[in-house]
Amino acid sequence: MLEQAELPPTDRMSAGRGVEVLGVRGLRDVFVEARLRREQQGAAHEDAIVGGLATVEAAIGLPGEGLDARLTALFDAFASFADDVTSPAAREGAVQQGHLLAQTFNEMAERLRSARHDADTAIEGTVGEINALASAVAVLNERIAESGLNVETLIDERNVAVGRLAELADVNVLQSGTALDVS
Repeated sequence: MLEQAELPPTDRMSAGRGVEVLGVRGLRDVFVEARLRREQQGAAHEDAIVGGLATVEAAIGLPGEGLDARLTALFDAFASFADDVTSPAAREGAVQQGHLLAQTFNEMAERLRSARHDADTAIEGTVGEINALASAVAVLNERIAESGLNVETLIDERNVAVGRLAELADVNVLQSGTALDVS
């Protein structure tokens, strides 16, 4: 919102000299901002869950493929072996399907280990970003407290940083005067 004050006329016959700008003040709704942060947290949390489940789903494979197919093949091989327990070919087929199933389990375990490593690396990067954003919010709080007037740009910068923090972590924001306490 633009705060203005009229400039008085220079003489009694003049209509006036217009207005001067006293300052710019932002109109913010703390309830709307808090709701936005909660929604950002929820969306980021759900995205993380979907990403993790997609990794597990890819490791297991689609129905009829991957682990599912290997288990079916093993059970079929055992059924053939059960029909003729003296058949060397049926016995060899069951052993071979057992080895293939073990190989599939090992491959799946390696993919899950790799996914866990990638997730750990991403978490380390996110912790660094969270620390940087928290420091930026603290610096912006100090600058806002020191500046007094015309701090709308700083407040907007701080709100962007707090919004990004809300995307990365579960944050609680308390407003005390012009300062935000983020925990």
